[in-house]
Amino acid sequence: MNNNLLKIYCGILKSEAPYLEILNPNFGFKKRKNIFGDKDIFDDFTSPIFNIVSEPSISDFLLIPHNYFQIKNDKQYISNFISLSEKYSKKIIIFAIGDSTEHIDIPNSLILRMSQYESRRKINEIIIPAYAADLSYGKPILYRTKQSMPSIGFCGWADIKGFLPNLSFLIKNFISLNGSHRKGLYFRKKTINNIKKSLIIKPNLIVRSAYGASESTTEMNPKIAREEYRNNMIESDFILAPKGDGNYSARFYEALSLGRVPILIDTDCPLPLSKEIDYSKFILKISYKDIGKLDKIVADFYKKLSNEEWINMQKAAKNAFDQYLRIDVFFRNLFKNENLIY
Repeated sequence: MNNNLLKIYCGILKSEAPYLEILNPNFGFKKRKNIFGDKDIFDDFTSPIFNIVSEPSISDFLLIPHNYFQIKNDKQYISNFISLSEKYSKKIIIFAIGDSTEHIDIPNSLILRMSQYESRRKINEIIIPAYAADLSYGKPILYRTKQSMPSIGFCGWADIKGFLPNLSFLIKNFISLNGSHRKGLYFRKKTINNIKKSLIIKPNLIVRSAYGASESTTEMNPKIAREEYRNNMIESDFILAPKGDGNYSARFYEALSLGRVPILIDTDCPLPLSKEIDYSKFILKISYKDIGKLDKIVADFYKKLSNEEWINMQKAAKNAFDQYLRIDVFFRNLFKNENLIY
């Protein structure tokens, strides 16, 4: 046992639900299915980030060892953790991995989640990065020198097949959903329409009509799609990063991993470590309300930068990913006692 690590009690694993990937070094590795052929983001968890103890009384925290959304209907299982929390005065760490922003009403808990709206965020919620791959694959980054006009890259799902389904989707999202809570596809379509007709930026767009991160929904060979996705980022200055189905963007972190500057379409998005990281140094945040003038905002911002400032911005993006936001680094830093106090 490493005495420098936190002591975590996680009880008995449920056989019908996979355990959290960060527990791989403690319980043995389980390889996740990866349709892209990438190195898995959890391959770097080769040593434990905390000690697992068998008695809750000697633990620093209790940890529900499964994704909350997979076990939330097992009231007895959750109730056992609540009882232990009350008995031993220990906080419960809960991973809420996925797109849902639903309220999790468990007393004395710390909720680790990717998807949330800043205006709805509770004091016990910790925003974590998306489970995004490091697309640099450990290779040197080629930073882009400043050109006369900035390019904006996007490769992915941003269309619906057929005129009527497209029209129906846009009308439904415009009328029935409130502002930032509209679907990510709505913001993708609207932003791309702005970029396509612009004369002051260079669009670098590969628009697909199917979601590409699942074998059942991708419209082409996943490995080829992934390589096109990566190359699109490498060959662009800015990367368009609207939210997906959840209120966060995996693309945002993948762009950082390649030293590219994401354009975060801000739909009331909280970001990890927002008190520690000055995101303004390496991202461009644009409110969803300003999508109609996105090209002008980007062009004006880019014009004011010197070549040195532009390259430093890209380096800052890569450094932020490597030092704070890459999944293994983030969790190793998070699971220190002083970082889990609110």
